[in-house]
Amino acid sequence: MMILFLHICIVGWLLYNTRWFKLPGVSDWMAPVMIAVKMGMGFLLSWYYIKTYNGGDMHGYLSEGMAFRELWQNNPLMFFKVMLGLDDLPVTDDYLTRMPIWFDNDYGKWFNDARTFIRFNAVLSLFSNGVEGVHLLWLNVLSVGGCWMLFRFFFGINPSSENKVPLLALLVLLLPNVLIWSSGILKEPLMLFFMGLMLRYYQRFQWWGKRSDGVLFVLGVAGFFLLKIYFMAIFLPVFLVWPFLKNNEGGWKKLVGVYALLLVLVLVAGLFIPALDLPARLFGQQLNMWRYSVYMDAGSVMQPLAFAPNPWSFLRHIPGAFLFSMLLPGVMNQENYIAIPMLVESVSVLLLMAFTLGFAVKYKLRVSVEASVGLLTGLAIVIICGYTTVVLGTLVRYRMPGLLLLVLSMFAILWSGRITISSRK
Repeated sequence: MMILFLHICIVGWLLYNTRWFKLPGVSDWMAPVMIAVKMGMGFLLSWYYIKTYNGGDMHGYLSEGMAFRELWQNNPLMFFKVMLGLDDLPVTDDYLTRMPIWFDNDYGKWFNDARTFIRFNAVLSLFSNGVEGVHLLWLNVLSVGGCWMLFRFFFGINPSSENKVPLLALLVLLLPNVLIWSSGILKEPLMLFFMGLMLRYYQRFQWWGKRSDGVLFVLGVAGFFLLKIYFMAIFLPVFLVWPFLKNNEGGWKKLVGVYALLLVLVLVAGLFIPALDLPARLFGQQLNMWRYSVYMDAGSVMQPLAFAPNPWSFLRHIPGAFLFSMLLPGVMNQENYIAIPMLVESVSVLLLMAFTLGFAVKYKLRVSVEASVGLLTGLAIVIICGYTTVVLGTLVRYRMPGLLLLVLSMFAILWSGRITISSRK
């Protein structure tokens, strides 16, 4: 407990002395409160993983990080080489037994890389002595830090403006999807941090062009790339066209047009270049996940979305993939208690989207570039999860970043719309 107390003191000092955890319009106490709430959820999730999955990947990441700690003690040079990707662990019975995730890291590097997260836990274990609470603490600090950067991104916080973050927006952190999956020893908390870092500091770099902002943006891109390369690829068009969208009334239309054009180009290129065959890659990922889930006797396997690995079938099933990801898991798994809050959450998000769309059309609101980015990338993440994921628990976990982006985009549109309507009066 002493080492956990020491890390809590370090976190307390950071919260008090840095601006990263301070938001205009929000009490400074909100960040430590949210970290404490999420840590509680993290311990609860840890207990659930032990009871249901005998530890599962959550405890696997921690234990494999500790195996690296032993490598550090016995062979520091090899430790650094493996951490930097210059070498790999020897394929021995000892390592194969103790590190199954490292040697069989989920479903391939194109969709996630568990080794990146194991490396994170390995480095942290040098300072945590493997205490679970320390890993939960720092992951939730990073998770809340990433969400705070997303708040700044969507609500346009900068020193020269009087913009504030509405307290209501913080409720997004209490959505079941977000609260559960961004609180444990999983990749999602770290992914939220890198996503927030990437978006916020690209925004700042476009505003002021500071070199330090550019460096932090590159760091965010690199971290996101190593954790979720396909999700990272969704954001690339944003960075290419953003400089041409600043202060543009029709910016969201141009962004939609760019995404539509790039999708067509990728589908056409995939007909000639197998590496770019997006429908085939999504179909292959769905098949791999189906086989793996049946082999592991997963308790919440669903009937997968039926589509063929060709462009026409892929395009035709986009609405179905969205609805599959948002609604069908709950409808088809009513006997699974996990599906109930997720279904309520999904319906609420769909109602929020419908209300926001009607509100924006009725009052002819200007949609900011930031809100447009969140809408398009959030939709893309949710749709990709609908195409590829056949396990309920995995689906609600993987779609979490997309859901977060969608909800924050809606809040940003409604908040700016409220201000715009007040100014018209």
